[in-house]
Amino acid sequence: MQTLLALPAPESTVQSCRRFYDKSETLIRGLESLGQSQESYGALLIPIMLNKLPSRIKENITREHGLKQWSLDELRQHLFNEISILEAGQRVNLESDETLHS
Repeated sequence: MQTLLALPAPESTVQSCRRFYDKSETLIRGLESLGQSQESYGALLIPIMLNKLPSRIKENITREHGLKQWSLDELRQHLFNEISILEAGQRVNLESDETLHS
């Protein structure tokens, strides 16, 4: 839990956000394998993770989720979806650039 709370905030790049997501997932799954339930730490972790996210990602997932209370599973899923969308967009942009320069 200490490592999870101390996880550095990602930079505003897709790659940095992916690393943040992957590290947090590994640590959360580690807690689950130790028998810790999300109910015992989720309420503490949700605002900490949200505060660490770049504003663009926070805005996008909040727009999609609305103003209702987050669960840790919802936050994890929305974050995964947003990063996947950004990665797909990045690939499309790279492919477009390559086509233009060919």
